[in-house]
Amino acid sequence: MQQLMHQSHRWRAVILWALVASWLVGCSSNATSKSHDSTVYGPLTVRTATQQHALDAFLNRYVGAMSLNDRIGQMIYAQFAYNDCFDIVSCVQKYHPGGLIGYENVFSSFNQTKALTQNIQAAAPIPVIIGTDVEGGQENRLVSIYHNSYPAAADIANTGDVNYAYKKGREMAHDILTLGMNADLAPVVDVPCTGCGGSGRDFGYSPDSVTKYGGAWLQGLQDGGVIGTMKHFPGLGSATVDPHKGMPTVYKTKQDFETYDLAPYRALLASGNVPGMIMSTNIMIPDIDKDLPAELSPKIITDILRNELHYDGVVITDALYMGGLGQFFYKDVNGARVPDHLAHLVLLAIEAGDDFILGPFNQETMDASFAAIKAAIHAGDITEARINASVKRIIRLKVQYGLIPFNPNSLPGAPQPQYFTPAQAPIKP
Repeated sequence: MQQLMHQSHRWRAVILWALVASWLVGCSSNATSKSHDSTVYGPLTVRTATQQHALDAFLNRYVGAMSLNDRIGQMIYAQFAYNDCFDIVSCVQKYHPGGLIGYENVFSSFNQTKALTQNIQAAAPIPVIIGTDVEGGQENRLVSIYHNSYPAAADIANTGDVNYAYKKGREMAHDILTLGMNADLAPVVDVPCTGCGGSGRDFGYSPDSVTKYGGAWLQGLQDGGVIGTMKHFPGLGSATVDPHKGMPTVYKTKQDFETYDLAPYRALLASGNVPGMIMSTNIMIPDIDKDLPAELSPKIITDILRNELHYDGVVITDALYMGGLGQFFYKDVNGARVPDHLAHLVLLAIEAGDDFILGPFNQETMDASFAAIKAAIHAGDITEARINASVKRIIRLKVQYGLIPFNPNSLPGAPQPQYFTPAQAPIKP
């Protein structure tokens, strides 16, 4: 009986791999039949139920082979700038974070940055999503490398040229990818309120303009092989307080948010121009949730983003140490409010439905976050199924962008690609 079961599993694997191989061959023939230059690349796409079944089986196998520590690590989008204690390569070796974000103080030159990203991937048992925060204009974390070569979102929209917006997204992708990074926490799709004047970070002053030019820029970025991130969900266009310093509160009705702030998300998701990630943010909207800010609110992340807008990609928090969340650094102990640390916000974010947790930035916050998640699982407050759901989305994103080979038999720890140049990046079918 055991021999028959072994043969059954073996043949099932062979059949599954044959399905995947035939899909990839078909994708390759489709790609080569088009006129592509060496820098045309982007995410793989799933087109049929058979392909989806093969991908789901792969994700179940891959995630199922992970230890709990690895699964928790994959949910952490660690910050390797402004920290006070550890080397980032050592961090990757110890914690196996799923993602990293760096800022301008760690990017001093092209060669230094390229070597840094290569060392990070070489140290990672599971390939890392390495991102930065480059929107254009003044929001440029790569200023020491590429200087001020990227136009601001408002300048792009002012051209009235959608093709120009797409081209600038593609150029951004090329520059990011050649540094060994693979994600950008952009574009901003906030819609400035009437009379607010904007910040230069916005693609115009109406939902239609933001959708049109922000969507084209996003498509260019992702067609170029870099994971895009629409932000700041559900919208900071009417905020009058900087969430880095305080907690914005917007007294709009849910219907107002639906018809104005959420319009770019709804339109782009419905059109198929789907971002690899959506960033939630720190904003109080009492008409929707009077107790919790957006990124910590199940009513906003699960009910609206997941269930209403049907987004099943990766949701990433904004930085959980930002000043606006200071009032939530407390927990109840025997009826009394006592100071707590970042780990408490990590748990709230997971419970809300976020996948990537952007916030842990040193050994103390990493250790505390791991311990808090494990304790919550042990207590039954968070299930392993909930953790697995997020990790599958994160691993799926890495597969879609070529960071993890789509091989039904590969497991975490197997040899993986460590670095992509533009010419090596996957061709979009």
